Amino acid sequence: ALLQKTVAQLSKVVQDLQSVAGDLRDVAVASRFAGWKDCVDQLALSQRKDVHLRLTDENTHLDIEQLERLDEAVLAYLRDTIESRIVHVDESMVADEPRRYQLNLSAKKKPHATVIEINDNVSATADGSTPMHFHGWTKLKEAIRSVHGTFEIPVLSDSGAGMTITIPRKVEVSEAWVVKLGGERFVIQKSKVAETLVPSDAD
Repeated sequence: ALLQKTVAQLSKVVQDLQSVAGDLRDVAVASRFAGWKDCVDQLALSQRKDVHLRLTDENTHLDIEQLERLDEAVLAYLRDTIESRIVHVDESMVADEPRRYQLNLSAKKKPHATVIEINDNVSATADGSTPMHFHGWTKLKEAIRSVHGTFEIPVLSDSGAGMTITIPRKVEVSEAWVVKLGGERFVIQKSKVAETLVPSDAD
């Protein structure tokens, strides 16, 4: 009974530590939205392209190091979309009206990860190039891998391209047993323990 009570107390301490450690390093993803939007607006204006970036956030956070690594890579991907996949106003006519291009970037919070989705309404280029043919995608892919994230290959159709990025929480504290043996202490992760035995006084 005493052992079970001690384990329960330690579990609570571990959970509190995990929460505090994560909060200390977490930064709101929305804190970078303004910079991304300014970059898109300025680039679109300088290249005479009608582009709108819509940003959606559900109070999501990332470890500050993870967000810093993704920051420039996301910008590089958006920059490539505008420079290489979108034509300027004079060439983008739909029903005799200039076509308005829409870029969407959203961040969603999951139990153990943050999911970022990027999609657009930009159709394929005349030469058949996809987002994967450009430097921005290579840079973004490397950044995702550097923070141990995963991604779905951009889907390209006549209506545009889309991709999903999943970034795990960086700070993870595992519950563990502290075992003393032969005058030394060892830490054993609880998930690796299949069974525990409490010896009797006779043993």
